[in-house]
Amino acid sequence: MRSVYEVLTGEELACLDFTAVRGYEGIKEAEVDIKGAKVKVAVAHSLANARQLMDDVRAGKSDAAFIEIM
Repeated sequence: MRSVYEVLTGEELACLDFTAVRGYEGIKEAEVDIKGAKVKVAVAHSLANARQLMDDVRAGKSDAAFIEIM
């Protein structure tokens, strides 16, 4: 999320507080507001979940603009 913020705004993120995609299991998807821009993000934990998320993107089931693999 820090990288997404910096790419979109050109600024460094002072406080990382995006609770919608926190956690260490599964796939988390959210739409976050970054200075007025609605951005769809996803975080996948484990390679199995990463594969599932990529399959979902290819099938049109996920429209995340930014994806993080943990």
